[in-house]
Amino acid sequence: MGLLGRRVLGSQQGSDGDFLAAIGGVELHAPVKHTKDGTFGPVYAVKKVGGIELPKPALRERISYFTYKESLHLWEELTIKYKQ
Repeated sequence: MGLLGRRVLGSQQGSDGDFLAAIGGVELHAPVKHTKDGTFGPVYAVKKVGGIELPKPALRERISYFTYKESLHLWEELTIKYKQ
């Protein structure tokens, strides 16, 4: 079984293909990439879920990502709300 099936489904049975078929319209966006920092992927673009067409997937520009400091602040806010 591939990594996607284990991480998403939490099961040791089935295959990535079974999971992807259950979602609906999925296409490979980027294959598995092995680098000195580790293994990344595969990355899939989900185009349809349960027969419902989704907007066309698009890569976000890096400028639209949160900075580490912004992410840390948002995480702290979320943690405080959760503990209340």
